[in-house]
Amino acid sequence: MDIQPRHVICVLSSNQFEIRALCAKYPGFIYDEEYSHNHYEEGMVESFEASKDRLFPSFTDSDIQAIESHSAVNYILSPPMRKGEEVEVSKNALAFVADSFSFGALAVKGESSGIAHGKERWLELHEQTNSPDKLHSVLYRAWVRLPISEEDKLYSVGMHLIGLKDTEIEVSEDAVYDLDSFLLYLVVDQAEPNIKDGQSFSKNQESIIYFIKSKKCQRYEEDEFFYNPYGIWSLTIRNSE
Repeated sequence: MDIQPRHVICVLSSNQFEIRALCAKYPGFIYDEEYSHNHYEEGMVESFEASKDRLFPSFTDSDIQAIESHSAVNYILSPPMRKGEEVEVSKNALAFVADSFSFGALAVKGESSGIAHGKERWLELHEQTNSPDKLHSVLYRAWVRLPISEEDKLYSVGMHLIGLKDTEIEVSEDAVYDLDSFLLYLVVDQAEPNIKDGQSFSKNQESIIYFIKSKKCQRYEEDEFFYNPYGIWSLTIRNSE
């Protein structure tokens, strides 16, 4: 596959020098000299607010104050990820984020999925990567954003950062929880290689039954951060017709 996902990480800080220096500790991670700058940028509070994790809100007043106090904006590029490398690189990206707070970071946002957590949540997620049995689910919580709404569907962004398809789902009362359950099914059970078009999914016997179909990612252009080269799973309600 020609298109290789990569992390783009926005780090707000008081100066560029410490964050730039941190890149040397992570082989293949590049400091983006073109878009980084050593001055305050208007609109960052709104940008981070719009990117907050909706399932596990973690921003505190201290996080907002830290964003408001920044005087440098740093963009870090991970190595492009070939198929099979995503988990290792995404783990390293989370380690970079945790380290960045020791190197003067004030706030961090993952631009490749548009997700932002508060400082303590970033550090908590990194700490959890020390448990191998939790690694995949932790990276999912760290880098995948949901739900994003579009007309009659909700969808995720960022599964390409762990080597999997994103998912869209028909809107219903339980759609958010069903979407999260299906994504965890992909991540934790590593079910994706065995899923075929036309199969059904339900999180339990009392829940809505969905039909599964694979589709190409068409919401974003191939050169956009959110584009998923692996495609998406589309979940439609069985009785919707």
